[in-house]
Amino acid sequence: MEEREGEAMAALRTIAQALDSYRRAFEKLPESLLQLGPAPKNGISPDTAGLLDSQLAQGQAGGYSIRYRILRADDEETHPFRI
Repeated sequence: MEEREGEAMAALRTIAQALDSYRRAFEKLPESLLQLGPAPKNGISPDTAGLLDSQLAQGQAGGYSIRYRILRADDEETHPFRI
């Protein structure tokens, strides 16, 4: 169980880094993790940024499911933790 949790925590860090890279490159956040997934051979785009492998882009890591969503700034009070 510890190994799975470690893998999930590493995945969250990887996703956070990918989100930051995406935001810097495209000046916005992706609507879904899928947009961070593998890019085709002809290059990256906002729809396929090539920042995560296909498993992480589908929100799967270490037997855990990861959900990503963008919250409005005023939702911060009720949802203080974000990725």
